[in-house]
Amino acid sequence: LFVAHLDRATFKWVLDPDRRTADGALNVFAGCDVSPPSIALVGGLPAVAWDESCTIAGQPWTTNHLVVRRLQ
Repeated sequence: LFVAHLDRATFKWVLDPDRRTADGALNVFAGCDVSPPSIALVGGLPAVAWDESCTIAGQPWTTNHLVVRRLQ
């Protein structure tokens, strides 16, 4: 999951990378499916929420993780 904002001066999208990951993605668990994100303002700053669904090796079910990140 990646987040970008519009640079109004150049009319181009600028990636807002998460510095905690090598590729800048917000995902917590590599290789998991990500649901469409929801974005809302929390204390005047955008916060992104999504679900990550991860398969369990050798099992017929998945684990689901709700993730919320506040962007700065």
